[in-house]
Amino acid sequence: MEKHKLKNFVDSGLSTYQIADRVDKGQTTVRYWLKKYGLQTIYPQYRISGSAEEFWNWVDISEPDNCWQWKEARKGEYGKYRLDGRRMGAHRVAWELTNGPVPAGMEVCHRCDNPCCVNPAHLFVGTHQDNMMDAYIKGRIAPPPAFIKLGVENHSAKLTETDVKNIRARYSSGETQTSIAQDFPVSNQQISEIVRRKCWSHI
Repeated sequence: MEKHKLKNFVDSGLSTYQIADRVDKGQTTVRYWLKKYGLQTIYPQYRISGSAEEFWNWVDISEPDNCWQWKEARKGEYGKYRLDGRRMGAHRVAWELTNGPVPAGMEVCHRCDNPCCVNPAHLFVGTHQDNMMDAYIKGRIAPPPAFIKLGVENHSAKLTETDVKNIRARYSSGETQTSIAQDFPVSNQQISEIVRRKCWSHI
C-alpha cells in the first residue's frame, strides 16, 4: 500500500482492524505497513466509553460456546479498554457489563486460555491463587508453590477425579465434546483441555 493512502486512513482515526477491513487484508499485513512507514493507529481500546454498545462493537461475537475475540488485540495478548475513565482488561469489562462489579481482591480469569477472548461464558471470577492454579494446569507457568492444590484438593475445582476419568472414557468411545459438556458444569473448551490432558494431567 502507498504511504499517503495509509496515512489518510490513520489521520481519519481508523484502527488497524478497520484499515484491514477497508483494504481486505489481514491485520498482520496492515501492522507491517504501519511499521514500514513509521505510522501509528489510534487504538479504540483506549478511548473512553461509558456504553456497553460501543464496547461490544469491538468484539467478534460468534457462537455462544466459541471464543469472542477482542478485535484490536494481537494473538496471545489481552485487550485493553477504558470504561468510565478506568482503563481495564477488555475481558474484565466484558465480565462487569454482564455480571456487575468484580468483588474487591478478585480477578477475572479465562476458562478458555485465550487472552483475546471476552466471551462472558468463558470467564470466571477467582482469587489470584485460583488464577495461578488455572495457568499451571493449562501448562502456561511452572509448577505452582506448595500452597496451590491440584484437582479436588483445590477449592475451586468443579469436577471430581471420577468425572475426569468418565469424560475421557466417553470421548475415547466416540462421543463428541459438545455432548459430554452438557452433563458437566464446565465449558466445551474445558472438556477439550481435559481430553487433551492440558488440564487434570495428574489423573
